[in-house]
Formats: sequence, structure tokens, C-alpha cells
Amino acid sequence: MGCVISCGFKLVLQIINITLCVAFVAIGILGILLKSSKSVVENLLEKIFDKFNVGDDEMRELAKFMVDNADGLSIVLMAVGFTLALVCLFGFISVCCGLGILLKIYAIVLTVILIAEIIVVAYLFSDPKRIPAILIKALQEAQKHYGGTDAEGQTATATWNVLMTFDGLCCGIDDCKEFPDQTKLPLQCCGKYPNDTSATCTTCPTSNPQPGCREKIEKFVYENAKTIMYVSIVAIILQALLIAVVVLTICC
Repeated sequence: MGCVISCGFKLVLQIINITLCVAFVAIGILGILLKSSKSVVENLLEKIFDKFNVGDDEMRELAKFMVDNADGLSIVLMAVGFTLALVCLFGFISVCCGLGILLKIYAIVLTVILIAEIIVVAYLFSDPKRIPAILIKALQEAQKHYGGTDAEGQTATATWNVLMTFDGLCCGIDDCKEFPDQTKLPLQCCGKYPNDTSATCTTCPTSNPQPGCREKIEKFVYENAKTIMYVSIVAIILQALLIAVVVLTICC
């Protein structure tokens, strides 16, 4: 009976590890694509937009902006994806070999990763402004190129036009003074959007000015990041269960 239970645990571990290994390799490959082949990702987004009839050029430019500023994310995806893929491969080999020492090492590695995940999740989500600060930094850099005629300027302009319009009007990160050309300000900053047909305006109102977008960005990013937090918590629980199965396999 004990042999049957042990074989059952080993079969479960083999299936879980090989499945997770393939999944994490795919995540690592996605990181490589984001880092070295951004055009591939942009073309994929273009096809998705075409499929769902998203014809707004500004939305497409916003997607391009997100891809162009995904270097940090790509590095994380590569590091996490390939590292965890190796761990899963090691776990698969450990189960196949049936060596207790390898399974013990695997259990220790999983426990260390679990503790690290708990620390990272707690750090990132303990402060509502921590994750939005990363996006705000990229947007501040893009704001310097608003109104530019080159590709970078066009992307920055489209990105900010979308940002300042969705879910209520706002102007810049904090106010209109942060735009590079104070004679060509967004209509959203001057209180003329969407009634004015001009592309830009020249002065911001001194009384009752449009609020900055910082609070809106922080709220939007944090609320959507909650989904990632919930997924991370589920992943932590599942990993804890995986460690329990490994321990039971060792004991059997």
C-alpha cells in the first residue's frame, strides 16, 4: 500500500514539474521577445487590435509605449522564467531518480523560493504607490518629448493624450508646467477638450486649473495590480502544497 501511495505522489510530482517547466520556459521566451524583438510583440498587438477592430491610432501608440518601456519587465520574465524552469527540471529528475537526497534538496530550494516570493509580494503591495512609481517615472520621461515630430515624440504625444482623457480629464503628472513647449500645450490642460478643434493650446488657466494625472495613475495601476497580487497569493498557496507533496514523497 505504501509503495502504491509513493508511486502516486511521484507521478503527480512528475506531471506538475514537467508542466511547470514548459510554462516557465514559455515565460522566459516571452521575456526574450520583449527585450530583443519588440517589433514582434508590436506586430502581435497590431493583429489583436485589428481582430477586435481597435482603430484608434493613439491606443496603438500607447501599446507601443508600453512595449518600449518593458525592459525591466523583460529581464524579470527571463530571470524568473528560466530559473524556475531549471528548478522544475531538477525536481522532475529528482523524482525520476528516486534519490531521497535530491528530493530533500528540491524541497529546500522550493522553500527558499516560497519565502522569497512572500517577501517580494509583501514589499511590492504593502505601499500603494510603489508599483505606480515605476510607470510614473517612464511617463515623466515620455512627457519631455510631448509634441515632438519624430517617432519618440509621436508615441509620447499619443500616450499622454490617451492618459489625460480616459476616466476623467487631467494634465501632466502634476500640472502643465512639466511639458517641454509651453506654447503647445495639450487641450486637456487648457480646459478646451473636446470642444476645440485645435491640436494644442498656448496657456493654462491660472484659476481652477486641471488637476495632474498622478493620483489617477496611482489609483488605476494599483487597482489593476491587485489581480497580480491575487494570482501571486494563489501561486504561493499552490507552491506550499507542492512542497507538502514533496515532503510526503520523501517520507513514503
